[in-house]
Amino acid sequence: MRKSIPNWTWILPSGEWEGLPEGWKDHGGKWLIYGSLDDMEVLASGLEPLVETREIDSAKFWTSSHERSAMCVYTWDKEKERTRELIEKLGFKPLAFEYDYARRKNWTRLEFFVSHLYKLRILLKSFRPRELIRFLLEEEKEADELAEMGFRE
Repeated sequence: MRKSIPNWTWILPSGEWEGLPEGWKDHGGKWLIYGSLDDMEVLASGLEPLVETREIDSAKFWTSSHERSAMCVYTWDKEKERTRELIEKLGFKPLAFEYDYARRKNWTRLEFFVSHLYKLRILLKSFRPRELIRFLLEEEKEADELAEMGFRE
């Protein structure tokens, strides 16, 4: 099931959201895949059945730029290699695995920094400087609201 919010489209399993599973803040993370919005739409179509059968937790992709986009595919750290293989079977190569909340673990890997350079590039191509500042402030507010509801950032 897809659920669109400003700037992002989520791929979620059907049913009620039960909040973050116990242990997610220490062991939950995401694979990051970059490409065009068309690429992410193709990947989303391949991920939807995997999310529905719970082989993959969930995913979201950036919808504010047609030229540059990114997909976050959520999984547990102990499942990250299996999840990477599923993504690769769909024809995409994840760039980096990043912890969702346990950010201290991210700083020890070079791929984390490379991934953030890609993120910055996408944002700079998507927005003019003033729009970028407004977007970042809105994203922070939205992340706080989602966290209060039990959703991950």
